[in-house]
Amino acid sequence: TLLLEAQLFNRTEKITHRGRTIGWLFISVSLENLNAHLARVKKTIALISINLFIFSVAILFGIIGIFLRPINSLVASVKRIASGNLAHRTKIFSKDEIGQLSSAFNDMVVKLESAYQDMEEINSNLEATVKKRTEALRQEMSERENAEKLIHQSEKKCRGLIESMNEFLVELAPDGRVIFANKAFYNSTGFSEAEILKANYFDFIHKDDLDTMMHKCQLLKSNEEMIRNCMYRLRKADGGFINLVVNADPIIDSAGCVASVVQVCFDITAIKKAEHELREASQRLFNIVEFLPDATFVVDKDRKIIAWNR
Repeated sequence: TLLLEAQLFNRTEKITHRGRTIGWLFISVSLENLNAHLARVKKTIALISINLFIFSVAILFGIIGIFLRPINSLVASVKRIASGNLAHRTKIFSKDEIGQLSSAFNDMVVKLESAYQDMEEINSNLEATVKKRTEALRQEMSERENAEKLIHQSEKKCRGLIESMNEFLVELAPDGRVIFANKAFYNSTGFSEAEILKANYFDFIHKDDLDTMMHKCQLLKSNEEMIRNCMYRLRKADGGFINLVVNADPIIDSAGCVASVVQVCFDITAIKKAEHELREASQRLFNIVEFLPDATFVVDKDRKIIAWNR
């Protein structure tokens, strides 16, 4: 029997001999010392537990620090490289997976630095090429502007010469449309520019001369024969006709085809009129000579007889 009273520990044991109870044993022990000893043991255990916890936490943080050190180093290296320091390399603390990752990262940075240097070299060469090409284009544009100015001046001079010509200058499309006519043409024919441009030039040629002129233009367009000293009559705005002597040449394009035909026309209306008047005067003279009753003959300045009566 175990009894606990106050600060005493009591225990009673039966004493038997050969199956017979011969007596009882009473034991009583004070618990004060035992409790004090147990308190000291509990305190010691608590201190040991606290120390073990602190030591475990310290070891845990140490282990975490060992594992995080290469990772932190790798993160810091990434930040430095991201800021533009491609010469930086991360430290390798071990040969485990983190170490392999750091080594692969360093290899990647080496390739990145090489690619960046190549890109810088390409950019430098590209800038030099662009600068050189820009300068060449600037010079080419300047030369082109000068050439365009010279061409414009030349065109202006040519137009001035063309407009000041007494002869007609007419440019025709292959189908006969009027592309250009100078001032002398409009002054002599009496047509306006709006009436002539885009009109068909052959509509103004005398019907008796039309077939001949169209045939010659067809030969000209096929490069078989140039038009030289061809005479035809051209209708004016008032319905009358003027007599022209024409020289025409084709303008050939880059494909070798006739792009247009340029005609230079000489107005010989006055000459034709003078010839007609001279023939009429000669005829009247012959009629007078023939009418005279006496023998009469006409001698020219070379003393040749050019007419006589019957």
